[in-house]
Amino acid sequence: MKKLLYVLLFVTSCACAKPDPASTTVKAESDAFFAELNTEHDLVKRHPPLLKKLIKDHLVPLIDEEYMARQVLGDNWKRASFSQRQAFLDTFRNKVLETYADAFAAYYGYGVTFSPAEYSDNRKKALVKGTINAEEGDVPINFRMYKTRNRWKAYDIQFNDISLIRSYREQVARNIQQQGLAQAISILAKEYQDQTPVIEFGAVSWDPYMAPGLPNQGLAVDIVTEAFAELGYRTKANFMSGPSIEDKTDEGSLAGDIAAWRREGQDDEYFYSAPYLSNRLVFAKRDNDPFTFQSPEQMSGFIKGKGYRLGLYSDVDYGSSINQQLDGFVIDHRDYCSQLIRDVGNKSLDLALLDQWAGAIQLQQKPALAEHVTLLDNAVGERLLRMRIKRSTKDAETILDAFNTGLERIKANGKYAALLKLHKYPQ
Repeated sequence: MKKLLYVLLFVTSCACAKPDPASTTVKAESDAFFAELNTEHDLVKRHPPLLKKLIKDHLVPLIDEEYMARQVLGDNWKRASFSQRQAFLDTFRNKVLETYADAFAAYYGYGVTFSPAEYSDNRKKALVKGTINAEEGDVPINFRMYKTRNRWKAYDIQFNDISLIRSYREQVARNIQQQGLAQAISILAKEYQDQTPVIEFGAVSWDPYMAPGLPNQGLAVDIVTEAFAELGYRTKANFMSGPSIEDKTDEGSLAGDIAAWRREGQDDEYFYSAPYLSNRLVFAKRDNDPFTFQSPEQMSGFIKGKGYRLGLYSDVDYGSSINQQLDGFVIDHRDYCSQLIRDVGNKSLDLALLDQWAGAIQLQQKPALAEHVTLLDNAVGERLLRMRIKRSTKDAETILDAFNTGLERIKANGKYAALLKLHKYPQ
């Protein structure tokens, strides 16, 4: 009898409970957003751009941005050219993001509850009503949803009973009436630009770590970009010479260097980030040169009195442990790895001490050189690649913290390992 009762109760509950996909969709992303916002509360305070990233990750996917943009533009959507539509869509996307960010910035630490959706139009549309349970009182946030391709997407959002579509449509209509379609879109695009901070760095071309023509401008740039993006920042790499980077950094137009080796001793001029790559330094030599490197002692005895000409990278600190091993060489400097390899090949240099991966790439790209230039296997040492920020840069310590925190996060979530694999970094 008990088993029969349990079965009847189960069947009754199933019959009464109707699926609520619209509310479930909104609640899942909203819960994830508020949970992460509350967990990252202190980090968001230190790095405000993170709030927009959380919104992009969790709430923006709920929205059919193009559908909403069409509703805002109304009949003018059909009149607009493709490029005008794209410009307006970008503008609208920024508007939505700014609206969300302004709205949620005041509600750290609070949750949101949703009522079952109110369906209409043969369950193709729904109104999902939510309430942010703030200390000063409940704040309504409602999503108007429609079903498309078996998914539920929002076509309007009401925050504090103010419709995003209606309020923006009225503004856009006034602008178009006063200035015309093209001018109105242009003005709105300037008004609602992406406000995410852009941190600009200098970079010296160093294939395969960084160069304008590389995928994503190279592994070093890709790692720095992803680390900052993890906290919502944007970055820009400006390629130029080392001295130019120093000048621009002194002027304040650059924050520092994408990639650098830390100077030994106290550096009162720069902050250095946590290391994000390692440079394994090996000798390049001509195949017919009997030079070998087994140990510093063996090498020192071999080169003694022979006047071996050794090429090094210009304007970098190899560090005392490596420099001590280079006593007895005639040192010459080159700006680029390609110049070091080239000059070993043409006998302007006898040897070059360079990054093994960079050297290997150069030889792959220059088969004629690879026929008579080789890289030795044994490493003289390694240098750790770091981001370098001028101490005088505005918010220098905040920038440093953003990168170091972002680097930890991309290492933890697998993005760092994926970048190493993408760029075929030797491990």
